[in-house]
Amino acid sequence: MKISFNNLFDIDRKLYERCILKYIYEHYDIGKGFSKYLEQDKWVIELHSIDSFDDSFYTKEQQVDLSTGIPHGVTGQYVVKCYIVDDKNDLFTLQNFSAICHELAHMVLKIHYPNRRGVLRHSDFYSKRGDEKNFFSQEVHDRVKEKNLRTCFAYKNRFKKFRFIGVNILDLC
Repeated sequence: MKISFNNLFDIDRKLYERCILKYIYEHYDIGKGFSKYLEQDKWVIELHSIDSFDDSFYTKEQQVDLSTGIPHGVTGQYVVKCYIVDDKNDLFTLQNFSAICHELAHMVLKIHYPNRRGVLRHSDFYSKRGDEKNFFSQEVHDRVKEKNLRTCFAYKNRFKKFRFIGVNILDLC
């Protein structure tokens, strides 16, 4: 797995790496998850400045409702792209990690359940309640709507913890 920082100059890269790795690795059983580790090694996590976002991924109708000024991301095949605010301020970092963990949850569930399907319990940006979707998408979006989140932490330095919020999918892994 590779984590890349693109057009980001002001964030604490070490803190971002620690938080990303902490969130991801909490979802693996070390004794039973070796095949998942191998699958994860194929992935690239790209962090980009929010200013470099290209909305061509979305349809014209979706672009109307899209807020490109806040952290967000897209999870594709072996690539997670997150667009974040390039600022060291802890409040911006916290906001950035809300979007990053959302996309990491998609990635983790895609690794664990690549072919599983699910039915949306709540409407989301793309689909209506009752629609069938890939489980790794459906479950993350439903849990966000249900506010099924958890507080995570990583050490900012030897003495200070940084707390951030992630989608709670621990029970699925």
